[in-house]
Amino acid sequence: MDKAKFIKEMEASIEDLEPGILNAETRFRELPVWDSLAVLTVSNMIDLECGVTFSGEDLRKFETVGALWEEVERRKGDD
Repeated sequence: MDKAKFIKEMEASIEDLEPGILNAETRFRELPVWDSLAVLTVSNMIDLECGVTFSGEDLRKFETVGALWEEVERRKGDD
């Protein structure tokens, strides 16, 4: 999955988030809609779409959407 598709999938998984809000520089944890449900749905999306398992604790390690995507790609390469 490329970065643009990852961003679209992440956007779609977060409830009440307007399309077009996210980009690689977005600090996703600062979004007003970032809550425990968003953590669960984003980690589930990453698992289903990318085959990579992330916990809520894992998501706290990243500041931006781009950094999260890079880690997903790195972990996919470790398989």
